[in-house]
Amino acid sequence: MMPMLPWFQVKLWYDKRSFELIISIINAIDLPATKEGTSRNPYSKIYLLPDRRYFQPSTVKIQG
Repeated sequence: MMPMLPWFQVKLWYDKRSFELIISIINAIDLPATKEGTSRNPYSKIYLLPDRRYFQPSTVKIQG
């Protein structure tokens, strides 16, 4: 039997006027429990790999 893999539903939206990429996590299913057996933290981090041509630092805002 294959192990259950986490599944994420995300929404991507690019605002051309402000040059912002907005990423929203809509749903997350089958997240593994922690080592202590408790549920995962409801907050998440998303890492985007940089383009190999250039690197530009960005800021992260949490909307809630």
